[in-house]
Amino acid sequence: MGDPLLACLQLSKSYKDGRQTIDVLQEIDFSVRPGQMVGIVGRSGSGKTTLLNCLAGIDTPTTGQVMFAGQSLSQMTTREVEKMRATSMGFVFQFHFLLPGFSAQENVAMARRIAGVPATQAMKEAAHQCELVGLSHRLQHPVSALSGGERQRVAIARALVGQPKVIFADEPTGNLDEKTGQEVIEVMLELTKQCQTAFVVVTHDKWLASQLDKVVTLTEGRLSN
Repeated sequence: MGDPLLACLQLSKSYKDGRQTIDVLQEIDFSVRPGQMVGIVGRSGSGKTTLLNCLAGIDTPTTGQVMFAGQSLSQMTTREVEKMRATSMGFVFQFHFLLPGFSAQENVAMARRIAGVPATQAMKEAAHQCELVGLSHRLQHPVSALSGGERQRVAIARALVGQPKVIFADEPTGNLDEKTGQEVIEVMLELTKQCQTAFVVVTHDKWLASQLDKVVTLTEGRLSN
């Protein structure tokens, strides 16, 4: 099967609340292979988003470590982790977090500009990625004029435009109706398969979970298959 692209080893995360210690994640062992699609499910408050943030280097575990492409995130500088996120990771959230004063194409291109790609090339790549998610006719439309499903397609295009090694998604259908949500997810899954991009998603959506290679459950901070 080869080495995992992403792994956490005995990962724990706790917070101090006055004199009390709150254990959010407890001794998590978890791995994702290149191109694998993995779901993380569990009740609200079980630690799903915290785990996703630790895997992406957005949050830091209290103990344990996260490995990405053979490197330990804890041994990387803040700048190295930020560069890794900009060039090797893509993100899709429940709320699209698009820039309202910009067009669909400009929003997608912004991700490439942050990664250091020249403006002309970034816009070209953005146009191509928008076409892949079915938005070639909406390139120049401001995102404020798009429907909820179209905005989430822009967010998917933004996440995939740099051909990242992994996509992290946190409740990507949570703000959409069932039909639109399934249409958006079908686009995302098809593109990640084509690009052999790993996909790690936090979801309550049973239909989405049924489409994945593996689903793990978080219960009170502990992981089970």
